Amino acid sequence: MPRSPRVAGTSPLWSLAVALSAFVLMGFGPRDALRALNGRWIGPDTSLAVNAYTMQGNADEARPFQWEPFFLLDVSGRLVTFAIGERGYVALIAEDGGQISVTPFGGQSSMILTRAR
Repeated sequence: MPRSPRVAGTSPLWSLAVALSAFVLMGFGPRDALRALNGRWIGPDTSLAVNAYTMQGNADEARPFQWEPFFLLDVSGRLVTFAIGERGYVALIAEDGGQISVTPFGGQSSMILTRAR
């Protein structure tokens, strides 16, 4: 009995390999980003506070009790785009979660913020 021709990539093992690689590449998703950003972040010129549970944030040191809506806009690995009120940010979260490099929308330079313990 002749074997039927196989289309490349249709074996069960191939499908499993593709599914596992997709799972590994996903790795850092929205929940991970929220967990990583949650807390107070302090830098030389600025600070950010994020409460991921209530989806609120603060970017104004002069008004520490003035919380605004927090929006997670995009997660691409450890590169996260978010907004606090009307202010947008792009952040790169360090592997250990202890620092983030933040660039405000329209900003020319980034700031390194460290998690307040």
